[in-house]
Amino acid sequence: MENTMELQQIVYSVLKTQISFGVYRFGEQLPTMDEACRLFGVSIKTIRAAYQQLQQDGLIKISKNIGARVTSDYSSEDIRQNVREFFSCRRRSLIDLNHSTWLLLSEAQLTAFKKASGRLLEAPCRYISSVFSPQGSTKMGWRSLPAKRTTLSSMEGQ
Repeated sequence: MENTMELQQIVYSVLKTQISFGVYRFGEQLPTMDEACRLFGVSIKTIRAAYQQLQQDGLIKISKNIGARVTSDYSSEDIRQNVREFFSCRRRSLIDLNHSTWLLLSEAQLTAFKKASGRLLEAPCRYISSVFSPQGSTKMGWRSLPAKRTTLSSMEGQ
């Protein structure tokens, strides 16, 4: 039961944020409850509870014939302000995530290159070779770069 309540709160928060960001504008229809079940990977009971909470908060109107329609009317300035407020209180976390992501991706890319077969790396090597001439300058006339050829066998050994 507690898990269902947490999931319902997550669905509610996501949809509320999407409405306040203008993803769903005044008069637009939210996904049907069946579609929302598939999108969020939760039960119809969880979606129904989230939609009912959105309706209680005055953000949507649920009707059997039409479905769930947005009833809150945010101006473009309101939407900009909502986005600004949402991200301003998460600024430090976003900066930390950005720094962590680069570290994680760099390590993942290094591991992928180390484990990649020579055959898999042939296409990127051909592309790089086509862009840079053997003399070390680019065919596009950019500044000269030192000529350094890397063979597939030397890359695989790393």
